[in-house]
Amino acid sequence: MVNQLERRIQQFSVVEPSTLFRKILSKLKNDWNKIETVDNWDAITWAQKRLIVDHKYRFIYCAIPKNASSSLMKAIVGVSNSIRKKQLLNSSRDTVRNYVELNYSLSTYTYAEARKIINSNYFKFVIVRNPWARLVSSYINLFVRFHEHGRPTDLVIDSVKYIYGEEIKDTNSIKITFEELIKYLCATEDRYLDQHCIPQYLFLGDIKYDFVARMENLSKDLEFIQNKLNLSLELPKLNKTKYSSSLNKEQNLSKLSASEFRNWKTVLPDYKQFYTPELIDLVGKRYAKDIELFGYDFAGYDRYTSDYLNIGNSK
Repeated sequence: MVNQLERRIQQFSVVEPSTLFRKILSKLKNDWNKIETVDNWDAITWAQKRLIVDHKYRFIYCAIPKNASSSLMKAIVGVSNSIRKKQLLNSSRDTVRNYVELNYSLSTYTYAEARKIINSNYFKFVIVRNPWARLVSSYINLFVRFHEHGRPTDLVIDSVKYIYGEEIKDTNSIKITFEELIKYLCATEDRYLDQHCIPQYLFLGDIKYDFVARMENLSKDLEFIQNKLNLSLELPKLNKTKYSSSLNKEQNLSKLSASEFRNWKTVLPDYKQFYTPELIDLVGKRYAKDIELFGYDFAGYDRYTSDYLNIGNSK
């Protein structure tokens, strides 16, 4: 309860007056609720509400966690006209995310306005990532290093309860292994998953994207996006984990606890070293649609980005 209140206060502190006014009007019209299913999770609506829109540069960005989203949000603030720009660029990663998600999100518009923006000629892009690598990154950041403020996320709390049948007593007691996390993800429905582990295709909704960039090819793909939008996005390296393929090649890292990894401090092995053949197969089945849609395999990807242009079904 305290954490939720703290988050609400932080959100209110970064909301722009124009956004607040727009959000109030949206709530009064209530047209989002009219198209949402009351008893079931509506993945299409969920995806649309998360979209980031920039009217100045005429683009729509689908922000998928663990896919350079924090860095790109900070870059978006960097090219904005906000009077808070300098303050925001010197603030925490969470503050920047809150600012962008609150002030640039389509959820602040009415549904009718949001659909009009989606169906416009704004340039629409998304960044995707190898599912096997994305899960390792989520595990390291959320279980080993925790949240920026040192608090466990819902993913940590829920998976520990599922695996051990008990609540977290303190952060140092979190000993869940990567193998245990994967088994929790395989046993949990999409709508109950944390956003850091939810399949990437669900973020796309029913949108037809103009460009699908890859984390594995980000510098080149970002250059294409910059040229397309005629702007310079200086991408800061936020929340970046250092990996090395030369560490502990013979060790089965899937069974090491999160507390054991914390002793490693700065450098961790390549994501492939976290997997056994069984775990490779489990992730392959659990995230099969991501793997098929974006052309990934365990080692990387086998099809070029341009194969995935216009992958949605725009309405």
